[in-house]
Amino acid sequence: MDNNSNGASEPLPRTLSEQAARFAELQHENFNLKMRVSYLEDKLLSLGNGVTALASDELEAEVIRLRRAVDERDHQLAEQNASIARGNQAIDALTEQLRESQAAIPQVGEVGQTSLALQNAVQAAQRRVYELEEEVETLHQELQESQNAHQRDVGTSEQWKQCYQETLEYLKREGVRALHEVKHLRDLNNSKDNMLTRSRELLEDARRQKRQQGSEYITRLKRFSEEAKRLGEQEERLHAKYQADYARLESNWMDDQTGLVAQNTFFRDEIATLRSELGLKEFSIKAKY
Repeated sequence: MDNNSNGASEPLPRTLSEQAARFAELQHENFNLKMRVSYLEDKLLSLGNGVTALASDELEAEVIRLRRAVDERDHQLAEQNASIARGNQAIDALTEQLRESQAAIPQVGEVGQTSLALQNAVQAAQRRVYELEEEVETLHQELQESQNAHQRDVGTSEQWKQCYQETLEYLKREGVRALHEVKHLRDLNNSKDNMLTRSRELLEDARRQKRQQGSEYITRLKRFSEEAKRLGEQEERLHAKYQADYARLESNWMDDQTGLVAQNTFFRDEIATLRSELGLKEFSIKAKY
């Protein structure tokens, strides 16, 4: 990230090809940054809404379930306490009946159906007392188990509450960290966007300058082409004139050469004549003397 953040201080390319390459590079970096921002935003959304809400719902549901279980345990304990109280009352009542029955048993020597009935009643009362005592013992055991379960549920509920708080704190920290990361990447992305916009402007200016230079070059090239055409036509005219002048000069030279040859022949004949005359004169002079 630091490497990307330092990209804002890099020198901008000057040539059109360098600017186009830099523009493509910035587009690629900008795309990667936007993908990174999108990923962190999704992660933040997941941490801030999805996972937190899911964990919160699960933990709250578990706490509610435990609270309901505790309430049910409390209700069961209250019912068992009431049952034990009723059992104790029944035992006390039967015990009192037993004492009354024992007191009502006839002394030795008294015989009859009343004594047998009372004995049967006493035995039935004793059996009922034993049954009630066993029921009370069972209720005491269930009460103790319910109390132990109640303590375990309370401990589990506290553990769930602590776990819930720790999870929320962790998610809050992760959410804050992700927010800072997203803010940093957004700032970096804005810097890259600004640099990309600047590069686009420079690239467009360079292209506009190239188009203008190309237009001027085409104009100059057209003017040079017209000038070259004009010079070519002038050269053709000069060449034709040169050919004509050369032919004329060559014809004149040939004529001059013919005249010179005739003149040279004339001069040779004259010289020969003069020499002949001179020889005759010398001979005549010699003959005189």
